[in-house]
Amino acid sequence: MINSKAQMGWAVLGAVVAIACKFLSPGQAQPTPAAAPHTPGEIPDPVPVEHYADLPRFESLESCFIQVSETVPHRCGYVVVPADRSQAGGQTLHLGVLVFESQTSPGQPDPVFFAQGGPGGSVMAFADFGQRFQPGWFALPNQDRDLVFFDQRGTEYTRPYLTCSDYSDARVRSAQMGASVEQTAEAIATAIEACAQEWEQQNWDLSVFNSLEIAADIDDIRLALGYDQINFYGASYGTMLGQHLMARYPDMLRSVILDGVFPLSSNWGVDQAHLKQQVLDQVFAACANNANCHAAYPNLQQRVERLYRDLQQRPLSVTLSPLFGEASTEAFSEVPVNGDLLSTVLVDSLYDPQGLVLWPFLVDSIEQGRTDLLSNGFGLSLQSGDAFALLMHFAVVCAEDADFAMADVGLAETGVIAQGYSYLDTRQYLITCDRLNIAPLPPSVDIPVVSELPTLLLSGQFDPATPPSLLPQVLPTLSTAYSYTFANGSHGQLWPDNACAATLFDRFIHSPQSFPEDACLDANALEFYLP
Repeated sequence: MINSKAQMGWAVLGAVVAIACKFLSPGQAQPTPAAAPHTPGEIPDPVPVEHYADLPRFESLESCFIQVSETVPHRCGYVVVPADRSQAGGQTLHLGVLVFESQTSPGQPDPVFFAQGGPGGSVMAFADFGQRFQPGWFALPNQDRDLVFFDQRGTEYTRPYLTCSDYSDARVRSAQMGASVEQTAEAIATAIEACAQEWEQQNWDLSVFNSLEIAADIDDIRLALGYDQINFYGASYGTMLGQHLMARYPDMLRSVILDGVFPLSSNWGVDQAHLKQQVLDQVFAACANNANCHAAYPNLQQRVERLYRDLQQRPLSVTLSPLFGEASTEAFSEVPVNGDLLSTVLVDSLYDPQGLVLWPFLVDSIEQGRTDLLSNGFGLSLQSGDAFALLMHFAVVCAEDADFAMADVGLAETGVIAQGYSYLDTRQYLITCDRLNIAPLPPSVDIPVVSELPTLLLSGQFDPATPPSLLPQVLPTLSTAYSYTFANGSHGQLWPDNACAATLFDRFIHSPQSFPEDACLDANALEFYLP
C-alpha cells in the first residue's frame, strides 16, 4: 500500500539513518541516532467477553511499552475494544496507548492523537524517538495539551500482534536463489497465507483488521480516555485514517493534520509505478540542475539505467547482515543483486530524508564497486518486515485497495527502476490478496471527503508514495485546508528533525482557523551529499 513492504515511514528510519551516518563528512548535518530498544511491560492476553457493556475501557500498566522518565507525567496501558463491532459479543482487542500528559495543569481539553503509517507500523517508535532526541519538538504541543500515541489493531503493542516473520524469510531466500519476480511474489504469498492460517486456527478473523474498524477504535480510545474532541495527526497510511474519521466521526475532531496525504479516491496499485517514476525524474532533474551535484554525478539518469541493465546481466554479490536479532551464517550469506533488486534499494531509500540526500552517492558507490552502503540498504529492504505487522498490513490493503489488475499499473510507461520496483510490489499484493480472500470494504470508502474541518496538509516534493501531485484529489472538497510543500521533503515531514514542520504543526494546533505563517519553508532547499 502506501508503506508497501514495510519500507515506509518511521518504523525503519533508525536503520536507514545508521547507514547514512557512516558516509557523512563532519561538514554535513549529522543524523540523529536511533532510539534504544526497551522491553515492554507484561502484556495480558485478550479474553472473550459475554457482554460488551463495559467497553471501551482503559487498563493501566505499571511498566510501559517504552522507557518514560519518572519525571514526565504520563499514562500507559491498553484500551480494550470489541474485535468485531457487528457482533454483540466475542473477542476483544487490547490496543497499546501512551499519553504524555500536558505540562501545564489544567491543559487544553483537546489532545493530539498520533497515527502511524504502514499500515502495520507501531507509533511507539515515534514516541520513543521524540521524547529522547527531540524534546524541543515535544515541548511545543505538550505545553498545554496531552499527546496520545496509540497502536492500531494488529500492530506491535496490541494483542493480537499480526506479524509474519516468514515474509522476510521469503524475501531473503528468494534473493539468495536469484528468483524471478514471479517466483518471489509466489513465495511471499505462500508465506503470508501460512501466517494467516495460523491466526485463523486461533479463531481470529482477518477481515476485522481494516480501516473502518481502526477508525472506530480511535473513537473508542477517545471515549475510554475521557476526551470530548481531539486533534488528529496521521502520516502516510495514517492520512487515510484521518480522512475516514473526517467522513464518519467529524464531531470528535477539532482539527486534522495529514502528513503525506493519500487520497481515498486513489488506488495504490494503479498509482504505484507512475508515482515512483515521477520522483525519480525529479531527483534526476534536481541533480542535473545543481552545479555541484552535476559535477560530482554527471549524467545520473543514464548511469542509473545502465547500472540496472548491467546488473540484470551480471548480478553483484552482496553480503547481507541481520538487522533484527541473531541470524545464522547460512541465512545471511552472499546474495546476487540484479537490476530488479537494485531498484528496490534505490526506491526504498527515497522514503527517508537521509536516503534522498545520499541517493546520487549511493549510485556512484555501486558503480565504483563499493558495496557497504548497498549491503545495508539491501538488508533493510528485505528484512524490515521483521519489525512490522505484515499480516495486519496485508489484511488492511486487501480489504481497501486490492481492486486492480496488473494491466492497470502502467509498467510500460515507466523507466527501468520504477518498473523493476513496481512489478514485484504490485504483483505480490494481487497474488496474496487472492489467496487471503478478504471481503472488500464498501465502495463508499473511496469517496473523497467533503469537510469544513480545519486541515493542515504537509507534503514532500520528493515523496515517492504521497507526493504533492496527489493534492488536487483532496483539496477541492476541504474548505478549510492549508497546504505546505517542503522542497527537500521525502515521505513524512514531521519526522525526523524538521523544525519548520514542527513550527507549522504547533501554530496550527493552537489556532486551526488561521493560516500558519510559512516563511521557514524558504530554508528547505535540497542539497545532495557530495564526496
